Amino acid sequence: MATNPVLVIGVGEAGVRMLKNFSDVIEKENVDKSDFKLFAIDTAEDVDNNFPSLSNDRKLILKNPMGWDEMVNKYEYLKPGDEPGSQGGVTRNRPVARGLVDDSENFSVLYNRLESEVSDLVVGDEAADIWILNSLGGGTGSGMQPILSAMLYDVVRELDTAGARSAKILIHGIGTIPKLDDIQG
Repeated sequence: MATNPVLVIGVGEAGVRMLKNFSDVIEKENVDKSDFKLFAIDTAEDVDNNFPSLSNDRKLILKNPMGWDEMVNKYEYLKPGDEPGSQGGVTRNRPVARGLVDDSENFSVLYNRLESEVSDLVVGDEAADIWILNSLGGGTGSGMQPILSAMLYDVVRELDTAGARSAKILIHGIGTIPKLDDIQG
């Protein structure tokens, strides 16, 4: 029995680890890999540490192209001192993750990539699913998930409106809660 094609997006460190674990399960269970497109989005360069076998064309690292002082001045939700961690990532600071997406350069790159991923997902009237995997712990995944969901909704709606597809594409969020001993505060 064929399943709908699924775009599985791991967001942030935990989301990318979830994506890797998902990949391991479909490998172990001999599930048809062609039904799944895996894609990782992060704000840190450690995607290779969390999912080393994922090819570079299946990864997107968001960078800060305009500098944090300008970001803090431009976006009201950012406060002085909000900045990525020393090794990238947002270190449990949701507004910083949102700021990285809201940056005009990153927004365009991410939106265009999502358009491409969703467009390539379905053929004709075929139904499809999009899964967003992320942590709810306060970092990149939880900071980006709401805006990423909205972007995907717009992409799907745009495809439907343009008449390019009449497929039913459903967007799902799958979040995980960090271990309590991992939470600092």
